[in-house]
Amino acid sequence: MIGIVFINELKMCPYLTKYTDTLEALSLEYEIIYWNRSESVKSYPKTHHVLNLPSREERHPLVKLKDFMTFSRFAKKVIRKRNYDKLIVLTTLTGMCLYKPLTKEYNSRYILDYRDASYEYITFFKYRLDKLIRNAYFTCVSSKGFLDILPDSHRYVIAHNFKYDELENRVMESYKSTEEKIKICYIGLLREKKYLEKLVDIFGDDPRFQLSFHGTGEWFDSTKAYAANKENIIFTGEFTKEDKKNYLKAADMICFNYVSNFNNDKLMANKFYDALIYKKPLIGNSDIYSGQLIENEGLGISISYHSEYYLDQIYEYYQTFDIKQYAINAENVLNKIIEEDQDYMQKIKEFLKG
Repeated sequence: MIGIVFINELKMCPYLTKYTDTLEALSLEYEIIYWNRSESVKSYPKTHHVLNLPSREERHPLVKLKDFMTFSRFAKKVIRKRNYDKLIVLTTLTGMCLYKPLTKEYNSRYILDYRDASYEYITFFKYRLDKLIRNAYFTCVSSKGFLDILPDSHRYVIAHNFKYDELENRVMESYKSTEEKIKICYIGLLREKKYLEKLVDIFGDDPRFQLSFHGTGEWFDSTKAYAANKENIIFTGEFTKEDKKNYLKAADMICFNYVSNFNNDKLMANKFYDALIYKKPLIGNSDIYSGQLIENEGLGISISYHSEYYLDQIYEYYQTFDIKQYAINAENVLNKIIEEDQDYMQKIKEFLKG
């Protein structure tokens, strides 16, 4: 029996299917332990062990510490009772909550799935993370940028944030809009209040652009209220798989210009893969890893927030960029990503079958 542990709600974990699909293909039994933090899950299968405890995302870490400790005790209790053969540990914070059983009882019998930087700048946290990585069967990382802040190891595997069924929507060549407004798409959870308000401040009231926020999240209502007087900013809320497809097809560019901070500087988000699949150029931040990658691979335009002519640069880029060359660049990068992800999937199989 395999145990999968995640310190959040499953809707926050699109990459879970990489593991469950493989487990099912190998006809292996598994159970999932997770935390129903928003209490949105009302019922679940018997194979799901769920902590029902409300806990808002955007609170100070010290305030949330008590809730994290509650999840830690809950997950450890389930693991002891179920006595899993192997564990799949989704995210660093999950690993920290299970530090003792992982390093003592499950040495080399777990995968550590690393998706976000968090508190690696704290010596105690970094020490424990190093040990979790050393003791793992392998550690997968969702961005090569993370390797700059992680310890040296020969057991890193690159794990990309896309689902294979989304490749069904793969466009080989997109088109360039001739409409008056350039349609900018922000898609995904609305997180980081200051960043979202910064986007409203930048694009609001400029008639050359229309900015659409597709998604929900803790800051949906406050951001919508903040943009109440901006006629060129649209909020569509929660979306289905078909909605997502239509939103991306209708967009001219995709917004991936996260502000620079310790959490954002090295990460890669789902919207990066959306851009490659649907052949839509990205707007990046040149001060962080993703923006530099966008610029180096010819996948859009990356600009520092300090630029005096921010919107003028985006407007000029869209008028002059070569859509055919962009499609070639996107295909080249996407093919490399698929190759790397196939290696990741093979490593999961080796772990499960070993």
